[in-house]
Amino acid sequence: MCDTQRNPVIQSTERAVLAGLQRIYKIISNTKGDSMKKTHMKSKFSAFTLIELLVVIAILGILMGLMFPAIQGAIQSANATQIGNNGKNIVQGIMSANLDRETMNMGSVWPSKDAKFAGSVDYTAAADSETYFADLIKSQSLENMSWAVFAGAGIPAATDETQFKSGNYNVWNIVAGLDESAFDDTPFLFTRNFSIVRSDLENDETPLNQKFLPDVKPFGNSILVFVQKGGGMHKLKARYLSDPKQFLGGSTFNNITNRNATVVNAKGISSDG
Repeated sequence: MCDTQRNPVIQSTERAVLAGLQRIYKIISNTKGDSMKKTHMKSKFSAFTLIELLVVIAILGILMGLMFPAIQGAIQSANATQIGNNGKNIVQGIMSANLDRETMNMGSVWPSKDAKFAGSVDYTAAADSETYFADLIKSQSLENMSWAVFAGAGIPAATDETQFKSGNYNVWNIVAGLDESAFDDTPFLFTRNFSIVRSDLENDETPLNQKFLPDVKPFGNSILVFVQKGGGMHKLKARYLSDPKQFLGGSTFNNITNRNATVVNAKGISSDG
């Protein structure tokens, strides 16, 4: 997912900045005084005519216009990385908790159809993903995990369970009910600006690039961040999801494999897009 080549927009911006600075330096270095009696300071200021000042201002405006998309893209990429790392920490915490619980003959903390870590709960029928995450935190299954791991890119962190479950404090949708033996590249967490249903998981031929919700934080219709069951984190721009396998990996969803798997959205996010 990482591009090892330098961004061409940033390269062109650097060239434009250099050209602008050279122009400004040329204007300053060509300043002339009317006579040797004039001071150096007076001579320098007298060389800046109104036209020259307007040219400098225009150059600066153009440079700012060129730089803004690059800066905006860099900020968005950094936010996506932060959110992805938080999601990766969630999955790694789940896997670590499962290893500990296995030695004590206790059930796993995946959001299954018959989970037992917070009472007997069918998370495939949960109203929202906040229900599962709140149970994880409340049960202390995830060590040193706070509400902040569910926030980012304009979505604030909740201060307590009640606030978290009220909605708008969680970036993640989940795929609940995955088989314990599901492949490591099976999608598990994905940002809530991406709206899919069970049938989208079953069909690895239908493009998914139209499944974005443009007005939904954290990234609208620009980027999808998702974390796989094995802990792999990915950031995808919408255009790459014309190939659904970029999201689905080698996972299978049918009446035998992952038969109970269900998409459970963050609160307030509809499944019909």
